[in-house]
Amino acid sequence: MDWQHLASFLWQPRIEIFITMAVLFALPLIRILLYPITLRGWFAVYASFPLGLFEEFIAPIRGIFGIPYLASGIVWLMILSYTTAENAYAMEAVLFVFLIATHFIFSKIKKIEKIACAVYLEDHPEIDPDLFYKLLLSSQGPFRVRVFGKPTKTVNLCAPDFTSSRPMKRLSISTYIVGAWSIMKLARLTALLSRKLDREEVEKIAPSISAVFATRILKLIRGKLSFEGIDGIQKDSCSNIFLFTHKSFLDFVVAPLLPLAMAARNNSERKLPLFLMAEDHFKRNPLFYSIFGIGMAAEALGMIFVKRGKKGGREEAVAISKIASERIIRDGSDLAIFPQGSRALPYASTQMIQLDAGYYTVGSKTRMKKYGAHLKKGAAFITVEVLLEAAKSEKSFHVRLIPIAISGTALACPKGRSAIKPNVSIKLSAGTPIVRTTASVDDMKGLSGKELQSKKEHCAAIIMEMIDSELKGASKVHAELERRFTRDISEMLDSLGFDEIALAMKSWRGEDYLVHSILDCIYTCKHKLWRQLTGELVHHIQNFSERDELQKFKEKVVDLIKT
Repeated sequence: MDWQHLASFLWQPRIEIFITMAVLFALPLIRILLYPITLRGWFAVYASFPLGLFEEFIAPIRGIFGIPYLASGIVWLMILSYTTAENAYAMEAVLFVFLIATHFIFSKIKKIEKIACAVYLEDHPEIDPDLFYKLLLSSQGPFRVRVFGKPTKTVNLCAPDFTSSRPMKRLSISTYIVGAWSIMKLARLTALLSRKLDREEVEKIAPSISAVFATRILKLIRGKLSFEGIDGIQKDSCSNIFLFTHKSFLDFVVAPLLPLAMAARNNSERKLPLFLMAEDHFKRNPLFYSIFGIGMAAEALGMIFVKRGKKGGREEAVAISKIASERIIRDGSDLAIFPQGSRALPYASTQMIQLDAGYYTVGSKTRMKKYGAHLKKGAAFITVEVLLEAAKSEKSFHVRLIPIAISGTALACPKGRSAIKPNVSIKLSAGTPIVRTTASVDDMKGLSGKELQSKKEHCAAIIMEMIDSELKGASKVHAELERRFTRDISEMLDSLGFDEIALAMKSWRGEDYLVHSILDCIYTCKHKLWRQLTGELVHHIQNFSERDELQKFKEKVVDLIKT
């Protein structure tokens, strides 16, 4: 068969081609014809939803196969019309052009309707996520749909609870597929808004989009989210820097809900903070950037990407501090940071039941071996930069750092595991806010060079100690480690030896947390090593080992951790 016969076979009018084109283009044609008609109310949403869902499946086929087929057919039919002088071929080519035009007009209509859905979402972030996705899909159905007033089903953003009484060991494959599709759909909506609306309007809609994103994922995994300690954070005009512990990729799901819960309780303006996000994960990774669209959406919302590891360095840290401080002062933005820089390693109970994750066990083994390296200093330096910039204008300015301990996300999906455990309760616990004013940098005015840098580092070190203390207090990590350690050594020691250890532990409850970091590393090791390692730690404590010896012991423990 030569190419002419093949072309004739492909584009010759046949019943199967007619049926295929009808399936692919019937909905766009109907929507264009019915464009002047607007249906109002949630009944219209439910009526239009089935065909909108059908369009969700058929649109990629139409775009990938249907349009190229028609475009190439136009070329062939015009050649036939010219060589044979038969008008039938030209008429068929005109029909193909009409169908292609229908596709692009319908695509434009769908974009307009999606923006209308987002505008509705701006005023109703409490909408049930399933209901919003029905609204979004109905926007690409056969009718123009408009809804007004409150949604028929809502979620309490201050305490979303989707747990089920029905036992569920694992999520189904279909749940993961729906979750991936939901993320991609919302990410592309965000990117569309950034292209079609001005920056100010996108920033108004962004908190509501993050609310739907969080509640959708929580609902799919049957999760429950609660907040603790946020009632004491008063509403005022200062800029907030939220500092979250990091245990799971689900932290990025639940963290944006904290500012929304605060706004709901304080009856204040909803504002999505700027997140500092790992560039290698969210911008350089095609899976998260292009396919899932998370990085693309984050970029559209103006999030700040940070280079990690060897690609970063001092110059990168200084540049990020400048960018973040400029956004805080110029735009009045809030900031959200995971100061640990990477997810902490998980640990389990003696029965191998998954517990939460650690606090000190973050980053590479080289980093874990260093004392005080579990937190990055970016948040402290950004705070100093903000205050210095504000001090130049001679205006009173203050920054509020809010430490937030996340618990439960590692129970659902710890580092090193991709499967998500359903029916998990997640809690965000706020520590005591740390307020820093321009008065704290008064002694830096007029300084430059090494002298200024030295003062900055000193001020940042003080802030870091405060952040570390509040994060540990909010997460109750030391109390939990001591509880586990006490339980384990009670089986190894007599009452006198036990009392000696309990007394010796009091000396490690101050600023020096070396013993607690060792315990964190021990419980991250395999269970069969716990007794041996806790026994060695008891020996060091009973013999009042020098700090250097304890540090060497910690390095030994870190080498035994399986990362």
